[in-house]
Amino acid sequence: MEIFMVAILLGLIPAAIARSKGRSFGLWWLYGFLIFIVALPHALLLRPNMQGLYEQAKSTGLRKCTSCAEFVRPDAVVCKHCGRDIPVSSLAAETSRQQETSDALSARSRAQNFENSTTLVQDRQKLAPTFGRR
Repeated sequence: MEIFMVAILLGLIPAAIARSKGRSFGLWWLYGFLIFIVALPHALLLRPNMQGLYEQAKSTGLRKCTSCAEFVRPDAVVCKHCGRDIPVSSLAAETSRQQETSDALSARSRAQNFENSTTLVQDRQKLAPTFGRR
């Protein structure tokens, strides 16, 4: 039982390293749990997954600096990496772009729901006479 608990805890080490490099925590925990002796050096030698890091940063609400393209907090006025001012217009533009996207998605969803309900009503009207007669 103690070996099992140690394996569970040791699996966290390669998982944490891989997560910091943009990889899946759960898959790397399983890998580390099953074969820790291989997973640890593999996680240490692993190159960062830039797409995964980008997705992690976006999901936490970070935005890119317009000068150096590094991620900064959404309420930042000065970039902590390059020291330049972050224009408020880029924040406003990003916020409005996200709002437009969500508005377009909700409008598309409403239109699709309306079409589905209209189709259901039409189908019911077509079938109503056949169910009423014997």
